[in-house]
This record gives sequence, C-alpha cells and structure tokens, in this order.
Amino acid sequence: MLDALSRITNSFNSSNTKLVDKAIQQSFLVSADMAHAIHPNYMDKHEDNHQPKLHGGLGIKHNANQRYVTNAITSFIFREIAERHDLPIQPISQNKRYVVRNGMPQLIPSNPVALIKSNILSTQLKLKILLEPLSWWHSNKRSFHKGVDTGVQESVGQFFKRHFGTEVVDYMIDPFVAGTSAGDPESLSMRHAFRQLWNLEKK
Repeated sequence: MLDALSRITNSFNSSNTKLVDKAIQQSFLVSADMAHAIHPNYMDKHEDNHQPKLHGGLGIKHNANQRYVTNAITSFIFREIAERHDLPIQPISQNKRYVVRNGMPQLIPSNPVALIKSNILSTQLKLKILLEPLSWWHSNKRSFHKGVDTGVQESVGQFFKRHFGTEVVDYMIDPFVAGTSAGDPESLSMRHAFRQLWNLEKK
C-alpha cells in the first residue's frame, strides 16, 4: 500500500519527499467488498435489519463487537462523501443489534424480559443481575461496601466488571458503548458516562 501511494504521489511531484506523508494525513481509507443482496424469493431468510436491495446503493457495515472498523466518525464521513457525489446509501434499521458469541450471532436484549429469555448471558449471571439491587441495598445498609474511592477515576469497564464480571462487559457493555459513542469501556469514565449509576452507588 505504501509503495503504491509513493509511486502515485511521485508521478505528480517527484521532488517533494514529504508529499506522501501529506497525502496519508489527508486520506480516508475505505475497505470495500460486495454485499449479498436480499433474494426476492427468500426474503424471510434475511434479518429485518440486514436486507440490502439490488441497486439500492452503497452499504455501510456495522457490528456491535466492532468486527468491522465502522464507527460514528467514519460512517459520517462516508455518508458525506456519498452525498456529495449523489450516491445512494442502503437504509439500515437499528431496531435490532447483534453480538457474536460462540461463533453465533445473538440478539442484544432491549428490555429485562428479553434479557432473561436470551442466551447472550449465562443463567448464573442473569441471576446475579436480578439480585444486584438487593446486594447494593444490603451492602450499603451494613456499610460493608461504598464503591471504590471517589478519588479514583474508575472506567466503565472496571465498574461493571466489579459488579458483574467480565462476561457482562464483553457481551453487553462493550457493544452498547461501541454503538452509542464508538468508544472503549476501558477508556470511558464511569463518573461522566453513567453519572446516575455512579451517584446511586455512592448514596
């Protein structure tokens, strides 16, 4: 890739050795391939939010586990480029989001009832989540646990690992944070990202 860019920029101005660096800084790399369009005879075989149409425009691939590098910033830039050149974009429904667990896509639950019925988390962890409010009340009443030191900048990932373990971070918090803020739960501040939960624990 670098060799190709060097030859292209040298064809314009071979005397400017910094032209390649400037080109890279001002460039936007797009990883493109073919999307499988929906088959008109087997429409029921496709997920509701995965139905690319033939000649329906460009498709932007998203994945809650960030198996694609698409995020809020790159998606916006790509859409802006397409709009400037009058290129249509495939409509994408965000009603359903999936994560991959054990090699299979799992629907992210949208409510507590769906969470209990889903296979995205283990039965033991589901029970722990249901009992967590009681655990907070019990621990605060006996003053055994008041959370981490308020002087420590705890991340979103650290907070949920402390309460529920790694599993809930990998399959619930990480996809949620990636989808809403294109961020990393280990780098986001719990105090600022989830202020209400942070304050609730301190009471």
